[in-house]
Amino acid sequence: MASDPKTEQLARVLKLLIRFSKVQNQELEKKLGFSGGYMSRLLSGRIDIKISHVLDIADVLGMHPQEIFSIAFPQSTPGPSPGLKNVHKMLPHLVPSSMAPAPPPAPAQPPFDVDKLHRKLEDSLTETLDKIFDDLEKQTSGRR
Repeated sequence: MASDPKTEQLARVLKLLIRFSKVQNQELEKKLGFSGGYMSRLLSGRIDIKISHVLDIADVLGMHPQEIFSIAFPQSTPGPSPGLKNVHKMLPHLVPSSMAPAPPPAPAQPPFDVDKLHRKLEDSLTETLDKIFDDLEKQTSGRR
């Protein structure tokens, strides 16, 4: 007998989703291979719900299992849980990008100083031109 509040919450959500879906109870029971009595006990929370039940019901309802779990157990705090953050650190390829922790913010860039850039460009250009003129002067003075 299911007495766990989370199992009972999942059973209530499944019952509501089935009730408001276009699938009739008898059709659902037939597709899942359940008897009417078994389905009734399952959705009343009198027997534990197996993961395979949720997967099969989701399939018949045309839903993704995570959608059912998200409805039954809405996220109370934004962002990934501490456990998921830990899994992401060790096995990042397992965690979908939509669930992964946000990357840390980029370090703040110092303010851009246009005047400083102009001075550096001017100094570099002056140095380069001085070298060019010195080389030209040496070349022309060597020809005389």
